[in-house]
This record gives sequence, structure tokens and C-alpha cells, in this order.
Amino acid sequence: MSIPPRVSRALPARLIAATGAALVAAALAGQAAAQSPDPYAPGTRWTALPGVTALWMPVSVRFGAGGELVFVGAGLSTPQWLVYGSTLPPASQGVAQAATGLLAAPSTLSNLTVSCGDGARELFGLAQIPDPDSSHRRTEISRFDPLAPGGLAALWTHDMGWRANGPAKFAVARDGGRAVAVLQDSATQQLRIDWLDGATGALLGRVDRAGGTLRPLAVDEDCDVVACVAGLELWVFDAGGALRHQEVLASATQALALSGDGSTLIVGAPGLLRVLQWTGAAYLERMREQAPAGELPVRVAASHDGSAWAAAWWNATTGRDVRLELRSAPGDLQVFERRQFGSSSGPQNFPEVVLVARDGSRAAFGLWGCQDAQPEVLLVELAGGGSVAELDLPGSVTALDLDPSGTRLAIGMKHGHANQFATTGEVRLFDTGERALQALGPALAGAPLPVTARRSGAGSVWFLYGPRAAPSVLPGIGGVLELRRRGLRALAVPADASGRADGWLPMPSSPPPTGVPYAVQALFRSAAGSVLSATVLEPLARNLRS
Repeated sequence: MSIPPRVSRALPARLIAATGAALVAAALAGQAAAQSPDPYAPGTRWTALPGVTALWMPVSVRFGAGGELVFVGAGLSTPQWLVYGSTLPPASQGVAQAATGLLAAPSTLSNLTVSCGDGARELFGLAQIPDPDSSHRRTEISRFDPLAPGGLAALWTHDMGWRANGPAKFAVARDGGRAVAVLQDSATQQLRIDWLDGATGALLGRVDRAGGTLRPLAVDEDCDVVACVAGLELWVFDAGGALRHQEVLASATQALALSGDGSTLIVGAPGLLRVLQWTGAAYLERMREQAPAGELPVRVAASHDGSAWAAAWWNATTGRDVRLELRSAPGDLQVFERRQFGSSSGPQNFPEVVLVARDGSRAAFGLWGCQDAQPEVLLVELAGGGSVAELDLPGSVTALDLDPSGTRLAIGMKHGHANQFATTGEVRLFDTGERALQALGPALAGAPLPVTARRSGAGSVWFLYGPRAAPSVLPGIGGVLELRRRGLRALAVPADASGRADGWLPMPSSPPPTGVPYAVQALFRSAAGSVLSATVLEPLARNLRS
């Protein structure tokens, strides 16, 4: 049913006027959807494995399309780009099974790295390909369309020009409008930095300069500030390629991070982490952390404003001990710390990935592990400094990403320890089960979308769906409406004793060019009043035949 453009206090009454037939259909749909794994319980939602004839191991993973997609760069004998939907498999499958890739593009690429903007068609990859021989590589950055009718299609490809046998790294702006890539030629000890237009791949700027071995790359969320360590030098550039900061380090480091707004720069050294603050003219030290002898900071990450940051320390003396921490304002105080100690006969432990949510509310850590009961993946909350999830994996973490809601982890894992021989790996989607509104299956054009919502005390739930819009406040209703009022539609469903309601929402017969047909938000109705869900879904529809 349509809701008048100007929604008032009468909104719940108008929504509850949905027909009895719709309520019955929704209740039956809820019974079918409930057969799937409990979406409100923490657990692995799906696992993606290589086929028997396609051996691959995930080396890079990122959430795309606001968390609707998982983009994977997979290496080894059959390197390829892989795209998965982040929702549960269809409820008709009964249990969470291996996720089906939306699209896969096998190739002969090597050294694949992925990154994503917020949009559905803002998937980017960096590949280094042997050319003209095994001692030289061609470095290409591409933008992909995961919704192309013929399969995963490259919208453009940029060749960095050099045929060099050296490392390369890249990053993409949050809005997908810009990308930056850094390549090192180990033979000539030269460094190349390219700034690219995200829409067209056009070269916006280039800097070539002498530089040693390329180590970490860090950028702000707009790619306006770019920091990298090459050899013993730290450089920070602005979007025009002008040098903003430069210093010679006492030793090379893999610990480098920039906050999303570019205001905070974190740099590591043996037994030391320095936090630098941009004053408008220079980066000045605001804090330093001294660590015991033998401890090296190897991974760091920061929130958008730099007020929260996380670090992983590795004990180079033992090779098996690690220390994980999360710090926050005021004063960069430590709010979480975890130490892991490995036995002298066990394998090497090492922190592979550290992540911090954009708002600083959570941090995630991915480790090689010690092949014991200690977790390889930890999700930690800033409020209270406790862990939300701790996952003991049967192999080492090779890649990790945290979705925008901070409730889902895309985990790339090797089938075996990092120091042991293995030719395959897998990708897992872990969900904490905290989101009040969730999709129970993939969005298919022309097919109903199964959804669920739950809030304690709710007597009924209205699934609102329509175009996304700027947030607005409705009189007498808690929360914020993030859908456009004009053309807004709703499905009313009675809730069970736990406050949960399941339903099926109609999807357009064919997705529009944006790939996101509409957004979904839940309105919870109880004796205490009406409240809108903080979670908003933007289901990414694809054609049934794609």
C-alpha cells in the first residue's frame, strides 16, 4: 500500500490497515524463512570453497555495495576475481551451504588485491601479470561491474607502464571517485605513484622518485592524503602529488595508518608507535607508545577521525607471541589488550590484519594463530573494551574485512597454517546476529526477497521499502526514517513472542542501472510506541539468469 508523502503520527494506523490476505501471506512466508539458520545468533553464514579443478586461496577480501557484496582476489594455480553475496543462502536450502558466487572471472592473473567503494559497481582490483617474462610484471588496476549481463566485466583498465619485478599496492576512495596505486621497480630502486579517476580510469597525476622496497600504503577515505613507506623513508603526499610530510626512519616498518579524515598518522618502529596529528601545516607528535624490547608493531589501523586506533605487536624474539590493543580518546588510552603466547614447539604466530570501524566503535584482528585453542579472529568493542566474537579457525587468516555495520566479517583463510604447505583456502562470512533487520536470502529480480526483523516487545513489524533518501524525523516515532516518503510502501506482519516477524517483499522484475532497486527499513510497533530500525537494507538485485 502507498503511504502519503507527509507521514504523521497516523503512520502506524495506516500501515496496520494492510489487508488480511497480506498478513496471512506474510505469516506463511515467515514460517518458510524461519527454517534457515537463526539470523540473530552469531555464526558462520556461509563458506566459499574452491572447486576440485580450480585451486585458489584468498589473498584479499573486501565488502562492497555497502556490505551487500564480498569481493575476493584469489591466488595460486587458478587465480581469479570472485564476487559473493553477503546474505544467507535461500531459505529453501535449509542450512547455510557454500555460497554461490554471483560472478567469477578466471584468468592467469597473479598478485591480486581488491578494494571497493560504496557503490554496487565500484569494485576495483590490482593485478601483476608476468610480462614479458617471469622476471618482469605488468601492473594493472581495473574497475569491475559485478552486475554486467555477460559476467564480471572490467569497465576500464589502467597500465602503470613499468615492466618491473617489484611490489605494488593500491587503495580506493570511499565514494569510488578516485584510486591511487604505488609501484616499486626493485631493479632501478624507483617508485611510481599514480592517481586515477575512479569513473574513467584516467590518469589524474603521477609522481616518480627514487625509493627502496615498498612496504605499507595508507590513504584517507578520499585519497586526498597518501602515505607510504619505501625503504627507510616515509612520505605523505596530498592529492596533487605535493609532499606534505617526509622523514627518514630508523628502521623499516610495516606499521602505518592514516585516519579517514587524514588528520592522524600512526607510524611504527621497533618497540615504538608514534601517533602524529596534522596541525594544518605539519604532522606533530601527540602520543608515543613504548613497548618491551623485542616487540614490533606490525599492523595498525585508525577510525575516521583518528580518535580510536588499534595495533598488533609481534615478538620478534620468540616469533610466537603477539599483543593486540585498542586505544581511544581522550589521551589515546588503552581500552582493550589481549596477549597470545605460543609454545616453543608450536608454529609462528603473526598478526596479518588489523581493522577499525569508521566510527571507531569496533576493531577486528586476524592472526596466523598457533594451532591451539587461541582465536585467530577477534572482534572487539570500544565500549567496555570486551570482545564481541572470538573465532578459532582451522587455518591461518590471509585476509579480513569488517562490514560498515560492524557486525559481519569476511574472512579469507588458508587451509593450514601460514608456515605449512597448502594449495587451497576458503572465504567465510561470519555474522554476530546483532542487526535488528536482515535479509534471509539473495535479492533476485522478479522474485520475493525474504526478510526478518526483531525487537523485544514488538507486537508487529512494518517492513517499509522504497528509494533511499536523506534521514528525516517523524513526529511520535523513534529513530530516523531513511527512505523517501513519496511512493513508500509497507508490509505489516504480526510479531511472535520474541518480537520477531518474517516476510517476503516484492522485487522489481529487472534491476535498474544502479543495481539497488530500493531500500528496506523496519518499523517496530509495541504498546510503548513505534520505533524505526537503525539498520537499513539496500538489497542488490540481480537477474535470475545471471
